[in-house]
Amino acid sequence: NRREQRRILDAYVALLEDLGYVEGRALTARGRVARMINGYELQVTQACFEGVLENLPVDALAIVFVGLVYGERGRGEIPWVPAKLFCNVRTSVQRTVHDLVVRAADHGLSATIQVPDWGLTAATQAWLSGATFEHVMEHTEATPGDVVRTFRMAVQLMRQVRRAIDPSWDLHETLGRAMEALNHDVVDARRQLELG
Repeated sequence: NRREQRRILDAYVALLEDLGYVEGRALTARGRVARMINGYELQVTQACFEGVLENLPVDALAIVFVGLVYGERGRGEIPWVPAKLFCNVRTSVQRTVHDLVVRAADHGLSATIQVPDWGLTAATQAWLSGATFEHVMEHTEATPGDVVRTFRMAVQLMRQVRRAIDPSWDLHETLGRAMEALNHDVVDARRQLELG
């Protein structure tokens, strides 16, 4: 068991070196960003440094983060999402994560990278456009609890990325606006606690 854990750890370190997160015993700029993100750190960091998230509209950025954290597969029919949504942003993110999956598999870590799930895209678009939560639920087979939890996870991930990157990046400001757009009403955990 210890030998297997050591093998996985060695494989993960080799992957990080391959991706340019570590040089010798030092973290690179990518490595320093990834270190400050808890969950989906490789997917997000790769997307950041490959420019996939640059110059995206607020809605597109929020949809990307919801897609990265959403994982309720196999529940009902998968909603169709146009590939050309927001100038192919979905395709760019898919390509980035697919490349990561392939490189992880090369190191024997095939099951460690979660791929994006775009099943909440229509629901996210409705929420961002100001629809009521009841109307949002007409766009998905997921439970209300799953939708709220996923939106909150996306906000939390955006918050972590925002803290991790240089404030001078354009992405820093857009992340703040995307968090505000997603984090309102039932999704805003702090507000819900205050309301009791």
